[in-house]
Amino acid sequence: ADADAAKVDEGTVRLQVAAARQEESGRGIARLPRTAFQALGITEGDVVEIEGKRVTAAIAFASHDEDEGLSVVRIDGLQRANAQTSS
Repeated sequence: ADADAAKVDEGTVRLQVAAARQEESGRGIARLPRTAFQALGITEGDVVEIEGKRVTAAIAFASHDEDEGLSVVRIDGLQRANAQTSS
């Protein structure tokens, strides 16, 4: 996978979905790589739309250091269920 967030359309990036850390579950946050922040023109704390088969919202926070460089968004199980993502 490319280290840069794959830009699909203006204001859109395509990321692999992964589970949020246990301690962050239920907080409504999405951990995004810095490349996604730049591509979307957002800052930490902004609300982002997550689209799978359905759409849900989350609060954007920077990826954990070990995830930086991966094209991964970490969201909790409720958000994954709401968006009907495959992961």
